[in-house]
Amino acid sequence: MGNYELFPERPVLRFSYSENLCSCGDCLVVQKTRSKKIDTLHIGGFIAKATIKQCIRCKRYYHSEELAKLVPYRGTYGFDIIVYIGLAVFVQYKSNSIIQRELAQQNISISLRNISYLSLRFIVYLSIAHRECQDKIKQHMQTKGGYLLHLDGTCEGSDPHIFSAINAVSDIVLDNQKMSTENAQCISTLLQRLKSAYSDPLAIVSDMKSSISHAVEKIFPGVKHYICHYHFLRDLGKDLFEHEHSTIRRHIKTHRIRPELRKAAKELRD
Repeated sequence: MGNYELFPERPVLRFSYSENLCSCGDCLVVQKTRSKKIDTLHIGGFIAKATIKQCIRCKRYYHSEELAKLVPYRGTYGFDIIVYIGLAVFVQYKSNSIIQRELAQQNISISLRNISYLSLRFIVYLSIAHRECQDKIKQHMQTKGGYLLHLDGTCEGSDPHIFSAINAVSDIVLDNQKMSTENAQCISTLLQRLKSAYSDPLAIVSDMKSSISHAVEKIFPGVKHYICHYHFLRDLGKDLFEHEHSTIRRHIKTHRIRPELRKAAKELRD
């Protein structure tokens, strides 16, 4: 049950920076107090009265640490709501309207536009959190003896590519980058970040694109570079049987037998 049902009005919670001294050693004084409506899942809706302190000497501002853990700076929806929306959109593939109804059942009123906006903020926060955890990820991989680097892009053709770097041992995504094309310069930039954060991998696995090979030779000289079996067999099959495959697809489309094939495949699975 949310606070909307517990109280006739939103409760007022007060927040302030816990210390009275600045890092420079001088005293802090109250600069102003702001009030704003906040919604969170675990607390509900409330009005936050946040007192902002300022150093007399260096004029630095200090905000409540406790409030900063609940909600983004000048935001009105808590981090827990942002995580809820992010997981619903990108992991559970729910529509904004479904998410809106689910949050309404938990006494959280939010527009479809704000759901879209917060889902994008979720991606930004996730990226920041991932970068901040690089030392822990590196320590984890060192306990396993190192890491195997798997490189691949997620798009084909003229669409923008999301080029990803994955630790093939534990399936941890180490980094990714949006690229207009998978050229050696863009890939080298990503590999240099990996090298700085995690040092050299034990080995590298990728498809047979020359741009990846050139980037790997430049950033990770001497590291063994292997061809992915899946991409190798796929490309080999395309080279050997592309004509036959195109012919079969054309006949299936012409005679409209795809529904029958799907029905037969389902019966075989059952």
